[in-house]
Amino acid sequence: MYKKLVGGLLILFIFAVLFTACSLDGSIESLREKIKSVPVFNVYIAGTYYDGNKNVACYWKNEEKIDLPVEDSSSFANAIAIARNGDVYVAGCYSTGPTEPTRACYWKNGLKIDLLGGSDHTIANAIAIAPNDDIYIAGTDGIDPDTLACYWKNGVIGGLAVGTNSAANAIAVPSNDKFYIAGEYSEQSGFLPCYWKSGLPEGSLEGGPNQNKVFDIALAQNGDVYCAGHSGDGSILIACYWINDLRTDITEGTEYQSMANAIALPPSGEIYTAGYYDDGAKDIACYWVNGSLNPLPSQSISSYAYSIAIAKNNDVYISGTYYNGTKFVTCYWKNGGKTDLIGESIDKRKSAIVIEEK
Repeated sequence: MYKKLVGGLLILFIFAVLFTACSLDGSIESLREKIKSVPVFNVYIAGTYYDGNKNVACYWKNEEKIDLPVEDSSSFANAIAIARNGDVYVAGCYSTGPTEPTRACYWKNGLKIDLLGGSDHTIANAIAIAPNDDIYIAGTDGIDPDTLACYWKNGVIGGLAVGTNSAANAIAVPSNDKFYIAGEYSEQSGFLPCYWKSGLPEGSLEGGPNQNKVFDIALAQNGDVYCAGHSGDGSILIACYWINDLRTDITEGTEYQSMANAIALPPSGEIYTAGYYDDGAKDIACYWVNGSLNPLPSQSISSYAYSIAIAKNNDVYISGTYYNGTKFVTCYWKNGGKTDLIGESIDKRKSAIVIEEK
């Protein structure tokens, strides 16, 4: 009897050990799967800082600054894109002096590549990589009042015919054979917002009296074209966005002046725009969701938002700058939490943000 009892207890003990081990192994495996499912993001921000002597183009990868200098020249970074293989492309320009021409260029993994235009004065404002890895860049060729909107495909320049004094400020490339560029052109009545499809004008966007500019473009899954910018009559500018050619003014935060510098369309269907508004005392960086205002904290005298990206887990990333009383500081906000970036700016210099998900 005693031996049977001991044997039974031993069997129960073995089963308990095996069950615990199996449960532990299952928990470990479950934990491993959960870790694998957690998205890992690299945050890239392109911008410009002042090194005490000149402006220096750069980008930050997860807050680590990578300089993009041009020897004996001031350089400026206006846009950034990440290729599928991880190559980093930054578009901008450089100049050897205040009275010298500004030359458009881009950097691929830190190597500068010049972009030639019809004039000595060129600027690269936006960059996008097509699915087949073609490189598209939007910008300007010439100097005011004879500035021409243009684009480069793999370094070869193409014109965007709308007359003189025009600008290409944003670009989107959904496929190998289509690309969209947004900007504006001038007439006697003022600046008119517009966009081009594969280099051809699609007509003017609905604008205000005479001061209209487009700073960003995004494409919806159904093919609708979204643009962000401002409209107004010169005395007051109002942040707005366009769906195809129809304008929607953003009314929250527009009592004095406001501007939408960027737009993003997450799969959830909301319309995110980022920029700033004037509250009567200072400029405040912000973003709007379907027109609803969300100020961005900065504890500063003035602040500005220039670029926005929505991660697949719905985190909201916005890059910008703020003035702390003595200098401008480049920064980004993640879900409203601000992170300062290394490098002092001498003005409210434009920045651009992109998220790479691993």
